[in-house]
Amino acid sequence: MPMNDPEAPVKRRKYLRVVGPRLRVLLLGVLGLTALLAANSAYLASITALEWIRGETYQNYFYQYMFLGHLVLGLVFILPFGIFVLIHLRNSWNRPNRRAVRAGYELLVISVVLVVSGIALVRL
Repeated sequence: MPMNDPEAPVKRRKYLRVVGPRLRVLLLGVLGLTALLAANSAYLASITALEWIRGETYQNYFYQYMFLGHLVLGLVFILPFGIFVLIHLRNSWNRPNRRAVRAGYELLVISVVLVVSGIALVRL
C-alpha cells in the first residue's frame, strides 16, 4: 500500500483516561481532605465572626485544637495535592479539547494560590 493512499486505515492512538482508577483514589483523598478543611474553616470563621459581632471571647481549648487540626490537615494536604497535580498534568497536557485544558490550568493556578496563601499565613 502506498503511503498516501486515502483508503488506508487510520491508526488511532489508544485512548488514555486523564483520571484513571488509581488516580481517582488519590483524587477522592484530596477531595476528602478539602472537605475536612472546608468544614474546619467554617467552624473557625464562625467563632471569629461571633467574637467580632458580640465583642466577647469564645476561643477555648477546643477552638485551639481545631486551629491546630486545620494546620495539620493543611500540611498533610500538600503532598497528595502535588502528586495529583503532576500526574494529572502529565496525562492531560496534550488533549485535543484545548478549552478544557486551559480551564484546568486556570483551576490549577487558583488552587496553588490558595495553598500558597495558606502556607504564607502559617509563617513557619
